[in-house]
Amino acid sequence: MRIVFISQSDSGGAGLAALRLHCALMSEGVDSWLLCFNKSCTEKNVIAVNRPFCWKIVEHLPLPIYYNK
Repeated sequence: MRIVFISQSDSGGAGLAALRLHCALMSEGVDSWLLCFNKSCTEKNVIAVNRPFCWKIVEHLPLPIYYNK
C-alpha cells in the first residue's frame, strides 16, 4: 500500500499531524510520502513541491474564500 499525505507545510497544526501520521506509517513499514509546499523537516520521504505559476496569481485575487469571515 502507498499512502500520500498532502499539506501546506510540515509544521503547524495540520502539518504536524500529517507528519506524525507519515512517520508512524513509515515505522510500520508502509510506503508513505508527505508532499508539502513549505518543508522544514529532514524526515525521509517528505518532498517540497513548487507551486505552479497560476497559484501565485490566485493567491493575490480578492476572493471571499481566502478571508476568515
